[in-house]
Amino acid sequence: MLDDRRLLGIVEHNLGHLKGMKRQYREAVQHYENSLIYKEDAPLDARLITLLSLVRVHCDAKHYRKASMAVEEGWKQLEQAPNGASEHYEYYLHFSIYRLLLSGEDELLERLLKQEAIPYFQKKKEYDDASLYAEYLADCYMRRRQYKQAAQYYQLSCTLLRTQTGV
Repeated sequence: MLDDRRLLGIVEHNLGHLKGMKRQYREAVQHYENSLIYKEDAPLDARLITLLSLVRVHCDAKHYRKASMAVEEGWKQLEQAPNGASEHYEYYLHFSIYRLLLSGEDELLERLLKQEAIPYFQKKKEYDDASLYAEYLADCYMRRRQYKQAAQYYQLSCTLLRTQTGV
């Protein structure tokens, strides 16, 4: 029975991902929320990946308050787990980035992206995350009219995407 619930959680997560790719955000959110129900007793990283996906789909839909709520739930789960932030450092970074992004703390976001997140995801060869966060950093520089640095990080984002896809 437990394996059935985990499998249903994975299926719901994957359906949420597909709906999100099709920009059917309401349906994506529903599938991710269903996934979290099924994953209630699943390992922490299985819940965190779905929470992160929920944050991202809310951001894509421009539902920033709901995205912030999902970020805080991710933080809560990390804090409640023994060694949560250290054993799940990747998710610590993800939720930290979205917390700063959603609260508009550009200077702290810049420091986190530049000094920790982008190098970390590059080193782990998680080029999709490194590329996304390089783009976020470029956007941050654009808002501050620092066009040379923005161009540098947009180019890095493109390079990382090419590395990921092998193009």
